[in-house]
Amino acid sequence: MPVRRTRSHARQGSRLSRSQATFLQALLPAVERIQQHYALPASVVLAQAILESNWGRSRLARKAKNLFGIKTVSRHVDAVTLPTTEFSPGNARPRIVPARFAVYANYEDCLGDYARLLAFAPRYAPARAVADDPFAFAEQLEACGYATDPGYAEKLARLIRRYRLTRFDRKAEVTNRRQET
Repeated sequence: MPVRRTRSHARQGSRLSRSQATFLQALLPAVERIQQHYALPASVVLAQAILESNWGRSRLARKAKNLFGIKTVSRHVDAVTLPTTEFSPGNARPRIVPARFAVYANYEDCLGDYARLLAFAPRYAPARAVADDPFAFAEQLEACGYATDPGYAEKLARLIRRYRLTRFDRKAEVTNRRQET
């Protein structure tokens, strides 16, 4: 589905800049395949890519084509070490620590790794169980420990609402009422 910049879009959500629309357009074919093959909500995949990579502008996205902050411990995988912000349980203050992140040839390879992680890792089973509701899915990703930020799910929900990302979900009609508030 093409990303269009229209007046109705501006009324119902924030207007996309040209670079934002280009970013979404570049990801949509792979995200739609992921949604179809792995039953992951496109709206959440897109919101995570936006949040984690700052619309593809982060150093990690530019240098390593890594949209999601996917880390690696394997010495057999190309990696780049960069600083990252982490939150410790019970401590609201973030800290900056170095981490090894996977390097990808392109965004599609990164999206594939991300999709396989969420689709097959047992820790994300609670999120997969609510995949028809992108807001519940985002909450479960946070609960399952996808990110250390205690406000991660709310940040994803804000992006989904602001940019009306549920329009890319295959089952967009099965969304939670929180989308409309």
